[in-house]
Parts: sequence; structure tokens; C-alpha cells
Amino acid sequence: MSQTRLLATSMFVDIVGYTDMMQRDESAALTSLDKFKSNLEQEIPKFNGEIIQYFGDGCLAIFYSALEAVSCARQLQKQWQDQNLPVRVGLHLGDLVKKEDNVYGDSVNIASRIESMGIPGSILLSDSIRNSVKNQPDLNFQLLGSFEFKNVVEPIKVYGLHADDLTLPDAAKVTGKFTSKKTKSSSLKKWLVPILLVIGLLAVGYYGLISNSPPESEIDSSIAVLPFTNLSEDVDQDYLSAGFTSEINHQLSKIESLAVISQTITQQLVGQNKSFSEIAKELDVNYILEGTIQKAGERTRLITNLTRMKDNKLIWSEEFDLNEMNLIEAQIQVSTGIAEKLPLNISDRNFSALQKTPTSSPLAYEFYLKALDSFDDWLASLRQNETTIRYLEKAISLDANFAQAYAKLAQVYHNASTLVGADFEQLSTQSLHYANKAIQLDSLLPDPYIVIGRYENYKNMGSGLKLFSKANELDPKAGLFELYEYYRGEGEIISAFEYAILKIQRDPKSPYGYIGVAETHSQINNYDRSIEILEHLIGEGFKSDYIVANLINNYYNVGKFDNAITLINKYVIPRDSLGGLNRMGITNLFSRNWEEAEGYYLRLNNKDMDLALIHLNTGREKSANALFQAAIDRRLAIETKGTWQFRDLSRIYAAMGEFETCYEYLDILDERGDLHYSWIHADPFFDRIRNKKRFQEFCDRITEKKEMFRRQIQNLEKDLNLDI
Repeated sequence: MSQTRLLATSMFVDIVGYTDMMQRDESAALTSLDKFKSNLEQEIPKFNGEIIQYFGDGCLAIFYSALEAVSCARQLQKQWQDQNLPVRVGLHLGDLVKKEDNVYGDSVNIASRIESMGIPGSILLSDSIRNSVKNQPDLNFQLLGSFEFKNVVEPIKVYGLHADDLTLPDAAKVTGKFTSKKTKSSSLKKWLVPILLVIGLLAVGYYGLISNSPPESEIDSSIAVLPFTNLSEDVDQDYLSAGFTSEINHQLSKIESLAVISQTITQQLVGQNKSFSEIAKELDVNYILEGTIQKAGERTRLITNLTRMKDNKLIWSEEFDLNEMNLIEAQIQVSTGIAEKLPLNISDRNFSALQKTPTSSPLAYEFYLKALDSFDDWLASLRQNETTIRYLEKAISLDANFAQAYAKLAQVYHNASTLVGADFEQLSTQSLHYANKAIQLDSLLPDPYIVIGRYENYKNMGSGLKLFSKANELDPKAGLFELYEYYRGEGEIISAFEYAILKIQRDPKSPYGYIGVAETHSQINNYDRSIEILEHLIGEGFKSDYIVANLINNYYNVGKFDNAITLINKYVIPRDSLGGLNRMGITNLFSRNWEEAEGYYLRLNNKDMDLALIHLNTGREKSANALFQAAIDRRLAIETKGTWQFRDLSRIYAAMGEFETCYEYLDILDERGDLHYSWIHADPFFDRIRNKKRFQEFCDRITEKKEMFRRQIQNLEKDLNLDI
């Protein structure tokens, strides 16, 4: 029976005094209960929540966003008060276990205990909720105290949401399912808040990292799958060894408690003639898998060896005759053989996934391996993945039910849709078609859910959360970076940082968690730390445009434009590619090299707000205003407004000199708790308004918020001992 861990908000609600209502007027009580449930079923999905279970006159629901949970609770209380329904609400954010259609854990129990303290019309919440949403200006909280609940180890601070339409219990008279109430913290202890926050979060499982991690013996299980060697004289067989290596790497990555070194890193070891001991020390792994594929005449042999590095002992070795066994069967035997030999507490679901036959056609599988050999997750354009697409389409032509081939095609087309200048809608249509087909054929593949979730989030921010969480249920290493991206975009910095760290904890050999940590540091103006992490990743061989672009942005932040250009020349795709032209255009725009920047934008055929700013600064005010207005119209036409549209509009109006309108959008961003992008202080769009008092006050408020987050992030990261 499968289960997964989640970081989510648990919400308990119940009708106060329902038993008495039933005794007084059973019919009226049942009508009230129907209204109560109807409100829940209408409102909770609107806030991306999920009803887990009804308990008579009560209900348990979960949300993947603390802010959406609080917003939903406020909307529900408003409706219940209009209907004279005496309902109380309790909220807690923390780690929980989801098993089929139910949830378990301390987080659920704590939410239940908090709800028991409430009175009709109240919304009570833990400090974990408050810490996540306290930067929202329209939310006010009143501390009720610190309480020791039954069957909960550590005391929990409980707050009441304070508003004119909400009620608050008297802190001195509050009752509930707790053993004793502790006094409020002395003001002399305020300097301890960051430390106490870390200790409290770790103790109650809110941080979700240590409690989510497997036992120590499982955490220490890590493996490097070295590129299989083609010993055949036929170099055309290289795809076989490379594709087989990639598939074994992918299959082993499904095991939650096993850290698998990225193929990007292991590929760099080819030709270095390093010993296994040197490789194990460099990559910090416990096991090494290596193998050979040799075709001699009509016969092909596959040999695999698994070495335990603590005593340099060969613990598993197998030879497969690929004339008697097809590649699919060999891949399954290798993956399951390794899983059985390593000291892993592997779930039934994980093991079943390793045993699953991906296709009935060995030839289709060969084309799939060829696709894996040619595919690069960091290369996004269709031209760059033309060979991959051809192989995948051939695989599907041989087996129309090959779910993994459809899933990979979905990923290829989605990656291409995100490029500058790409036809997003057309490419997304193809991507969604392949993703939905993959799910139809195999609903247990996580990647198609991520593809669809990313598209949904682009169209309507937040609508992809359930899909990311679904992917994470299927594979505990999947969907975490996408959840990080969502919370970062919504300004929930701590929650975003937690998902980045959770990605590192569950998938420590992947670069994505470290990218999230670096981006978080950049967002809170801690540029040196962000640069340090990104430079480390590039040094490790992760030279994707995404990582390079992040490092370039950090160089913008600290005024190192020469470093940015050097980085583009060294790592980025060619200057005459879409990505290269875009990067050079932005770099020269931020350097205020207007004429040179214009050349790159014209080659991109980019006639948006950046080109308008160039026209404005080169004496072409009329054409600049026309371009600005067109850019404004495009952003206002988008039905669902995310933070990036408001940011763009504030920048445009600042450049046009319409400062009051600019301030209106900045105020909207401020009200939403947005921290604005990290390079606002260097943005040329704000040059005309930079010295205005009101703009400086806005920047000061943002800086103050970032400083608060910086202290928390630094304290939390310090406890994690990240090896960078």
C-alpha cells in the first residue's frame, strides 16, 4: 500500500454545539450540516485544497499553500457567519503522510488540537502558518500563548487571525485538548527568535527535512553509474551502451532512499583513467556500478559489476547474453539486482516500478535508448533535440502504447516552448497531447504530470500545484523543484526554500535543489552566496543555460557586466542562437549600451518593452511610447495576473515617467507581499524614478523584508551544513 510524505497545511473545521442543535431541532441541524458541507465543497477546490474526510459535523482538508489555506478559511467563515453557522477553524503547516485517500501524522493532530481551542467565528493557527504568511499586509495575528497539547512533544505557539469579521477567544479562558498552558515569551528573549524558530521547526516536523529523510543507513546509500563501455569494434553500438547507462540511471533514481549521481557528472569521468577509489572519494558515493557491452559476430554480451567502496569489494556481477534475452529484460534484471543488493528499505511501489516492462517491442526499446543517448535535459530547442524526436517517434511507431516514449516527447516539446521567441501555444499543444497520452497509458509516470502542471501554472498561477504534488506522490524526488518555483514566485520565501532543501535531501546528487538555494539567496540580495553556489555547479559540469543565466543575473546585480559577457562567451550557447542573442541584449541593456543592445533585440525580432526603453534613451520618444503602449496592452490582456505582469507594468510606467501609475502597481506588489526581483536596484527601467523619495521608501521596505528573510535563511542553511 503506497504512501508519501508531504509538506502541507492541515485544516480542521467543525460546527460548535452541533449535538445540542440536534437535540433542539433535528431537521434544522441537518439543514445546517448540509450548508456547512456545501460551503466546504464549493470553496476548498477554489483555493487548490482537498477534502480528506468528514467527521460527523467536522471536516479535515489539506492545502499545498499556507496562504491559500488562510484565504479559504476567511472566505468560509464569512459565509458561515452570513448563515449563522457557529464554526471554528484550526490550521497547522507541517509534514504529514498521505496514504491512499487519507493523511496521518503529528501535523494533522496539531491542527485538530488547535481547532479544539476555537470559538464560533474564529480562525486559530500555529506559528508555522504565521511564519509562512506574516509578510501579507492584510493579515493580522494575535498571540494566544504557547500550549502543550496531548500527545504532542513540544509546545506550540497559537495565534488567532484578527479581523473585524472574525472572533478571538479570550487567551486567559481558552480551553481545548491540551495539558497545560505556558506563559508568553519574555521580551528579553526576542533576540533568540531565529534560533528558536529553527529548533521549533525541526522539533515539530514543520521543516520536513529530517523527519522526511530515511534512516541514516538509507541516507548513506549512494551510487554512481559509470558510463557503460562499448567494447565492440562497431562504433554504431555506442548508443546501446550510452542509452542503457541512462536508463539504468533513471530507473535507480526512482528509489527514494538511494542518491544517484547525475549522468552529467559521471560522463565527465570518461577518459580520465581514475581508480574506483578516486571516483568514490570525488563523488562521495558508497557504490559504483560499471559495465561493458560487446558485440562479437552475431552475439552481444552485457556484463555489469557492482562494487561496495568501503571495502572495495565486488558484491554483484552478472553477464547477460542479449541474443537470448532482450535489452528490456536485461535492464529490469540489472535494476532489480542492484536494488536487492544495496541496504535499502525499498517500498513495494518502488520495486514494482523497477520490474515493470516499459514496452512489448525490443526494437522500440532500442530506439528509445537511442533517444536517451541523444537527449540533453539542458538543451531545449527542437533543432537541438531533432535526433531525439526522430528516435522517439520511431519507437512509438513500433509500439503505440509505449508510455515512456510519449512522456519523453512531452518533456522535449515543453522544454522547447519555454525558449525566448518560441511559439508557446503551438509547442504546448503538442507537449500536452503527448503528456496526456502518457498518463492514459501509464498513470504512474510522474514526469507527464509535471509537464501539464507547468503549463497550467503559466496560464493560471497555482492551478498546477495538485499536479506537482501528484508527481511527488508517485516519485518522492519529483515535483519538488516545481513546488519551489511556485512558492518563490508567490513570495513565500521560507516555503520555497524548504522545497529546495527537500530536493537536496531526497535527491542530493541533482543540481536542482542547489539551484533553488542559489536563487533564494539572490532574491534576498545575498548575491555572493548565490554566485558561490552557481559557480560551484558550473565547475561540477552543470553548464546549462538556466544555471548560466542565473549566474549572469547575479553578475548584473553586483555590476560585473564584463564577467557576464565572459560567461556568455565561454558557456552559453552561440551568440547567434536565440538564447545567446537574448543574453547579450539584456547584458548590454543593463550596461546602458543602448545601440549595441538594440542590434541584438532586432535580430531577435523582439519589439517588446526592452526595445521601447532603447528607443526612449536614443531620442525616439514617439516610437518608444508606441512600443510601450503595445507592451502594456499585451500584459493587460492576460486574464490571470501574476506578479511578473505587475512588475513589468511598474517598470514600463516608471520608464515612461508616469510615476503615479508606477506606484499603483508597486503598491499592489507590496500588498501581495512580493519581494520584487533581485535586481530592482540595477534595473534601467527605474532610472528616472530611482532618486524619488517614494520609490526609495518602497525599495527600503523591500530591503527590510529581505533582511528578515536573509537572517532566517542563513540560520536554516547553517544547520544543514551544505557542502558548498
